[in-house]
Amino acid sequence: MPADYHIEHAKSSKSSCKKCKEKIQKDEIRIGISSMKGDIKITGWNHPSCFTIPRTIKVSAEEFVNEYLEDQTADGILDDPDFKQRLVIQISSTPKKKEEKHDNPIANRIASYKTAFEELPDEDEDDDEETRRPTKKAKKGGDPKILNAAAKAYGIYHKMKNPELQDVLRWNVGYGMTGTKDALLLR
Repeated sequence: MPADYHIEHAKSSKSSCKKCKEKIQKDEIRIGISSMKGDIKITGWNHPSCFTIPRTIKVSAEEFVNEYLEDQTADGILDDPDFKQRLVIQISSTPKKKEEKHDNPIANRIASYKTAFEELPDEDEDDDEETRRPTKKAKKGGDPKILNAAAKAYGIYHKMKNPELQDVLRWNVGYGMTGTKDALLLR
């Protein structure tokens, strides 16, 4: 059985949006996607702004609202042309994305090397070691000499492709030669 799509006011504050995972407040408009799993009818809820039309339904947002969306509200909100137009705009707009935090230590280290590389003075500048401003990582307690050396190495190797980086690693006592470019750069 294909899924049924309906719009209604939330009966309680217990449901959550399947896209953004936030609670849908009581009396807030929500779109339901109902499908059968065996003998059980399961309904998932979305905010109208988070809802995306499934790829299997190849219609515009306006056609979806007119043909597929069933109005289950007591006041028949889909009969209001202004509300219907706002709903079409919400559905057709790209859904809001929740900020994702990446806890990837390799990417974090590469990013710190990249910022340190960008903060390095040009080779032709003759600055004394004492007059040079410390990098952000050095302010946090890291060794600035090690960070500067890693930043210089990043400046040399970040332009290389993976096979070239693997050759460099092979020449230098054969460290691991597989992985992503960031992993190869760290070696």
